[in-house]
Amino acid sequence: MLPGIGNDIMKKTLKLFISLFLVVVLSVSIMISANAVTYFKSGSFVYSRQSGYATIEQYDGDSAEVVIPFDFSDYIVDRIAISAFQNHNEITTLVLPEQLRFIDAAAFSNLSSLKNIVIPKFCQQVSSFVFSGCTALESVEFRTEKIEKIHERTFYDCSSLKKINIPQSVKSIGDAAFSNCTNLEFILIPKNVSEIADNAFSGVNNMTILCYKDSYAAEFAEQWNYNIIYIDDLLFGDANGDTVIDINDATIIQKK
Repeated sequence: MLPGIGNDIMKKTLKLFISLFLVVVLSVSIMISANAVTYFKSGSFVYSRQSGYATIEQYDGDSAEVVIPFDFSDYIVDRIAISAFQNHNEITTLVLPEQLRFIDAAAFSNLSSLKNIVIPKFCQQVSSFVFSGCTALESVEFRTEKIEKIHERTFYDCSSLKKINIPQSVKSIGDAAFSNCTNLEFILIPKNVSEIADNAFSGVNNMTILCYKDSYAAEFAEQWNYNIIYIDDLLFGDANGDTVIDINDATIIQKK
């Protein structure tokens, strides 16, 4: 080998190695930057922002009545993050924004003073444990027809809940979804439900299931010896004049 040629090859190899190393480092840096989350604060709400939407990551207030804003600086609130409001026992009233789409796991768990909740019409997901331990919760109103599953332990230990309408869009009810709802008296389960976990209502002993004949819910009720009222045998209408046709009307009007 001619003098100097070996050194040139080594230099070129070293340059190539350094170039490749810098490319790798730059790529990793870009990935880290892309995955980094920036948090913002507005009043008692800590939130993150992405693509025009805001996620409430944490609530650190102490108010009994909480109204979640429509937006933060024009970023629309469409998600409540995991455990964001967990253990805030002081909350008795909670108002969710209409455009909310996702409620992550345990977002409102152990709000032991919360008495009622309305799930807004654009909501697509209410995850596991969301209302678990909300022992004072008496009323749940679903205004959405976009939810396909009542997830595991969503309403676990909601011992004050007496009646609930499952949305028509729901197809399955998960493990222990209503377990230990010891005062649950009536639940309306629609035709589309084709799967109910065996322990979905464990600890619920005096419940009546409103459902359609020949539906999966009817089979489930018979299998586990729950009382049944067949919707087919009811004259449905706005019996109580509240402009909503629901379980309240179904327990009032029956065919003779």
